[in-house]
Parts: sequence; structure tokens; C-alpha cells
Amino acid sequence: MSRGTSARIYMLGTDPQMRGGIAAVVQTYIQAGLFVRRDIYYLPTHIEGPSLVKLGCFSRALRLFVVALVRNKVRALHVHTASRMSFWRKAVFISAASLVNIPVFIHVHGADFQKFYHH
Repeated sequence: MSRGTSARIYMLGTDPQMRGGIAAVVQTYIQAGLFVRRDIYYLPTHIEGPSLVKLGCFSRALRLFVVALVRNKVRALHVHTASRMSFWRKAVFISAASLVNIPVFIHVHGADFQKFYHH
């Protein structure tokens, strides 16, 4: 599949305004100007709040990502994940990208991931 010049890197993770390691790393990227200097589109897949708010965030991100895939706008996928639900949410995006041969880079956060992986 050919990637047009308008294709970009999609990066997934927690909303940068939230707390936690993923948000802190993304905030550092923002402060360093990474998203200005590179063609990277950050797509939050998680936000704090009630279940419906979380589901809405995930659904919106998935919809936008699938549309970008269909329109051939994704050059690569960079995923920030942790264990438990963070991993399962991102697995949906990783699977979709893999189906159309988009390279996926996974940045694992959290000391509990090894325990999660082995259970």
C-alpha cells in the first residue's frame, strides 16, 4: 500500500492533561516541540471520568483512526501503553494497523507490565 506525502505518524495514549506516566511523557514531547517539528498526530484513547466519558474518548479515537487508515493517511503507529485496560484498548488499534501492514511501535509504561504479560 502506498503512503501519500500527507501520511503521518499517529501516536496513541492517555489524554496529555491527565495524570500518570504516559501523560507525563507526552507532555514532555509537547514541551519539546515534537509535534510541531514532526508530522505526528496525537490521538488520546483514554480520559479520566465516568465510564461513558471513557467509552466516548475511546470510540472517537477509534473512529478517527479507522477513517485515517481507510484514507491512507497513516504512515506508522506509535502506541503508549501500560498493563490491563490500557493494553486491551491499544490492542484494537494495533490489530487494525497490522491488518493493513502499518508499522507499529510500542512504548510500554509501568513496572507491572511483565506481571500482566505472564498472567
